[in-house]
Amino acid sequence: MAQIVERIFHRRSEQPSVPSVLTVEQLHQRYLRGETLNPGQLAKILHRLSPGEADYHREIISQQQAEFWEKWAPFRESPAGATDEYGNKTPSFENVMKVLDARGQFVKAVSPKEGEFIVDLMGGSAQMAEPMMNAMWKEDRLAGYASIDGNELAVNKAAITLKSLDIPHYSIQHDLGQGTLPEGLEGLVRKANPTALRFISSWGISYLDAERLTRLVDSCYALVPDVPAMVDILMLTGGKFDRNVLTRRFL
Repeated sequence: MAQIVERIFHRRSEQPSVPSVLTVEQLHQRYLRGETLNPGQLAKILHRLSPGEADYHREIISQQQAEFWEKWAPFRESPAGATDEYGNKTPSFENVMKVLDARGQFVKAVSPKEGEFIVDLMGGSAQMAEPMMNAMWKEDRLAGYASIDGNELAVNKAAITLKSLDIPHYSIQHDLGQGTLPEGLEGLVRKANPTALRFISSWGISYLDAERLTRLVDSCYALVPDVPAMVDILMLTGGKFDRNVLTRRFL
């Protein structure tokens, strides 16, 4: 399996725009020194622990993640302009994203370059397209941009959004939930002859289980073997989710 560098972005008060990336070995050494790791970090090193230790931490991680999603679920579910039972405005998920500048931080981390081809996985209405373009030098151009989503309405909206891009662009309807890429994507990429292939996902694929996510990421790296590829995933947190809570509240 291709080596996957997992980038997990958190809002930090001191350096809000700088992602923290630690290797599994670094995290394991911190654990052995008795340093406190967050749930996402612990989840990365479970395979390095004894069965008893792994089971103990897995239960704690599941509980903490469930509590976390309980806290954030109202932001995800509330439509713009919604109010609670007392008439107070309820922040929508999009409002929270704007306040945290989550997409802005993600764009800086991806830092698209001249000649690259971006594939937006579960891209919805392609909201990441314009920020990615704006992050480049004015004279620079992407080789192409493809937004993939399983929802027909979102795909139609993405097609409208992408029309404003002065580059080859594609809005593709395909269910990525099984961990496979759409047929024909390789041909579109080769036609554009990019310097690199950048797969991005803002939240969408982070909800897949480990097996499907791994299969999908492997497919990304194997799509065009002779073109360098990178997969960047914007996600609120990492680690083991309580699938029942996640399914009930998000899917």
